[in-house]
Amino acid sequence: ACCCCFCAHIDDDDDDGGDNATYDAPTLERSPEVYHLLRHMDRTGCDAFLDVHGDEELPFNFLAGSQGMSVWGKRLESLHGAFLASYERANADVQGKVSYEPDEAGE
Repeated sequence: ACCCCFCAHIDDDDDDGGDNATYDAPTLERSPEVYHLLRHMDRTGCDAFLDVHGDEELPFNFLAGSQGMSVWGKRLESLHGAFLASYERANADVQGKVSYEPDEAGE
C-alpha cells in the first residue's frame, strides 16, 4: 500500500487560469509539487485523498473533493465521515456543515 502526504498553499491572484489550472494542468515550472504528486498517484493508484481546505470566500475549514473519486461509495463515505467527526473533535477550526457542493463520483 502507498501513502502520500501532500501539503501546499496555492495562492494564485494572477490571470493565468487560477488554482484549478494548478491542479488540472500542472507543470514543473508552475507547480512542481502538484505535478510530481499527480504522476505518483498515476503510477501507484489512489484509494482515497482528503483535501483539508480553507477558502478565502468561506470563513471555514472543511474537507472537500473526495466525493468526486471514481471509487467513492458507502465504505469511503463512512470512513470520510468518521475522519471528519474525529477531526472536528480534535480541531475547533474544522467543521462539516459548510463546504463546497460535493462532486458526483468520478468527476
